[in-house]
Amino acid sequence: MVTILTEANDKEIQANGGYTRKEFMIFHSFQRQKIVFLVFILYLLLFLLLSYQIVDDSLIIVLLLFGIPIVILASISTFLFVIVEKFKNRLEYDYQTFHSWHFTINKEKIIQHFSDSYRIDIDWNDIQKGYEIYGMFFLYVTKKHIIILPIRNFYSKSDYLEFKKYAKKNKKIKLKK
Repeated sequence: MVTILTEANDKEIQANGGYTRKEFMIFHSFQRQKIVFLVFILYLLLFLLLSYQIVDDSLIIVLLLFGIPIVILASISTFLFVIVEKFKNRLEYDYQTFHSWHFTINKEKIIQHFSDSYRIDIDWNDIQKGYEIYGMFFLYVTKKHIIILPIRNFYSKSDYLEFKKYAKKNKKIKLKK
């Protein structure tokens, strides 16, 4: 049996609201995961190289003498990096113009309404990647334009499930099971 989807069967979904400071911080924490690991490795290599220059001996002696202090220094430096990033994210949230939006979503596109006179239309094909985690959808249109859509912003569970159905059609969006 073949079911033909017609315009009458398509549902237009509404989502209203925005994200809280906590949700904004969770998003940026998710964004930082890979960067924090790379920063730790870079600090580790930097301190290892500096120690090697100081001792000017074999790498094994440097690791035996400075191994634990190098790991401790790299950990402290990475921790300070994370604290500075969290502070920057708090400032960024405070200075944002828009904290809430209205979304109109259908099978072809997502319309993000900022006000009565300003909106952005985003085709599902324009979404480069996306995730459903921490009770939110993170949809990357570009590296700089990311839609953060908390699940609680949907008017009903059926709207949320319909959104997931549209998102599943885009292979770049990873949905949790």
